[in-house]
Amino acid sequence: MTEQLRVEIVGETGHEDDIAQARAALLDQEVIQVDYAGRDLWLVSHDVVDKGPDAGVRFNATIQDMDTGRLLRAVGYLDEVQNAELLHTSWQRPPTDEEFAWAVGLLEGDAVIGPALAADELQPYRPMPPLANLRDVDGNVDRVVAVGLRSTAPSPEGAHSHRIVGVRILDGEVIREPEGVPGPSQGDCGAPAQRPTQAVPGAPQARVRVWLGDDEIWSFLVVRPSTSSGTNGSGVELRAVDYRGARVLHRGHVPILNVEFGPEAVAAGCDPAYRLWAHDEGAFEAVGDDAVAGFRLCSEPPRTILETGVESGSFRGVAFWIDGEDLIVVSQLVAGPHRWVDEWRLSADGTIRPRLGFSATANPFTCAPHVHHAYWRLDFDILASGSNVIREYNDPPVRGETRWHSMRFEASRPRDPAHKRFWRIRHDRDGRDYSVNPGANDGMADAFGAGDVWVLRYAPDEIDDGQGFTTDPALARAGLDRFLAGRPVQSQDLVLWYGVHVRHGPDEAPDGGVSRVGPDLVPGHWVPKVVEEPELL
Repeated sequence: MTEQLRVEIVGETGHEDDIAQARAALLDQEVIQVDYAGRDLWLVSHDVVDKGPDAGVRFNATIQDMDTGRLLRAVGYLDEVQNAELLHTSWQRPPTDEEFAWAVGLLEGDAVIGPALAADELQPYRPMPPLANLRDVDGNVDRVVAVGLRSTAPSPEGAHSHRIVGVRILDGEVIREPEGVPGPSQGDCGAPAQRPTQAVPGAPQARVRVWLGDDEIWSFLVVRPSTSSGTNGSGVELRAVDYRGARVLHRGHVPILNVEFGPEAVAAGCDPAYRLWAHDEGAFEAVGDDAVAGFRLCSEPPRTILETGVESGSFRGVAFWIDGEDLIVVSQLVAGPHRWVDEWRLSADGTIRPRLGFSATANPFTCAPHVHHAYWRLDFDILASGSNVIREYNDPPVRGETRWHSMRFEASRPRDPAHKRFWRIRHDRDGRDYSVNPGANDGMADAFGAGDVWVLRYAPDEIDDGQGFTTDPALARAGLDRFLAGRPVQSQDLVLWYGVHVRHGPDEAPDGGVSRVGPDLVPGHWVPKVVEEPELL
C-alpha cells in the first residue's frame, strides 16, 4: 500500500450541558438535601442511553459524598430529573487523584513519615485495597484513603519494605495501622513506579476520521477512560464505529476487570480477588501534538509500561499513532499497583484488534501467581441494529456434519481451540459480516473467570453487571450469566461479551510471552452493493 493513512481528530461535546443541568436538579431533590445536607457532593460518573426509544433522554448517574465516600445512583430521564430513582450502593469508588494527593500532602507534614518522604527514603503509591474505611457499630462509614509506602533503599538482603497507612477524609487523621489492609511486608516485584500526579483536565471525547487517499476508511467516536461508561469505567471506549461508511460497532469497551490471587499471595495477607476499575488514566510516553486536549496524535510510537519496563512519561489520555496500514488508539490505566495498556488497532482492510496488556508497579503481591480477567463488551450493529444474526464455526463439527450452526437464543460459549471455534455476525439481508476470532493466548476461564464468550440481546441496563470495587470473591467475579434470559437473538440487536484470562507468575511475562491479548474482528464481504441506474431510452 503506497498511500498513507491520514487522521482527523476533533472535539465532540456530547451531553455535557444536559448532564450539568441534571446534576443541579438532582442535588436539589429533597431526599438529597436531607440526607446529604452540607456535604461536598460530586457527580463522579454518568451515561446517557444512546440507542432505542430512550436514546438521548434516559441517564444513569453516580453522585459521591466526598466526605464519607457514600455513593448514590440516580436513574431517570433528563426532562424529568425530579422523578429520578435514587439508589444507595454498598460499595465506594476508589480515591480520586485529588484525594490521594491530599492524603500524601498530609503525610508529608506527619512528624514521623514526613521526614522520610522529604528525604526520598519512602515512596508513596496507590495500594490495594485503595481504601481502609472505618465503620462504627451503627454501620456509619468514615472514608479513609490508603497510602502505600515503599522504602527506596533495600535491606541488606536486597528486599524493599512496604507498609500501608490511612488518612481519614473527615479530619485528616493519620491511621498508622488501619484494619482491612495487608500489614508490613518485605520484598516486591514489578516495574518502578512514578510518584502519583494529578491528571490534567481534557476533553471527554473526540470524533476521529481516517482516510486512505481520498477514501474515508474509518469514522468513530473515542471516549477517554476518565469519562467512559459503566460502574467502574470501561477504558478506551469506541462508539459509532463505521468502516467505509457502514456501521460495524455501536460500542466497544471493557466494562469488567478483575484479578484473582493464589494461595501464596493470600497467605501473605492479600485478598483472594479484587473487582477493579478502568477509569483512572496513567501516565505514559507520547510525543506529538494534542489535536484535542487529552487526545494526542503522535509523531513517534507511544511507549507504555510494556515498552519501557518502567512507569514513565507525562501524558495522560488517549494517544494515536499511524503504524503503516493501521491506526493505533492507546491509553494506560491504573488500579492500585496494577497497570493495563488498553489498545485498539484499526486496519485499512477493516480488521479491528482490541488488545489489553497487563503489568504492575513494585509491590509485594503481584510477585505471587495471579490471573487477570477482562471482559470486552462488543455491541455489534452490522449496518444497522436489530437486523443481525450470529453463527458459530467448529472444525471438526460438533453437531452433525456441518461446521456452521446458527445461534438463535442467548448463550454462553467457551473458546475451543480443538474445534477452531470462532463466531460470525452479519446483517440478515445484506450479507456483510464480521468474524470474531479468538487470540491464541486469550486463556480459558476457570471457575472464578466465569466464562469466555456470551451472546446476548441488547438491553440498555446491561452495560455491565453493576458491581463496584470489592474484595469479596463472590462479588468480584463477573456476573454476566445473570443476563442469560433465553431471549431470541436471531435478526436482533446483538451484544457479544469476550473474556480473556491471563496468568502471571513471579517476574514472568503473560502466558506465551506475548505482551497483549485479545480477539481479531475481521470483515467479510464488505463491498457495498452497487445498484445500476436503468438506461434511459
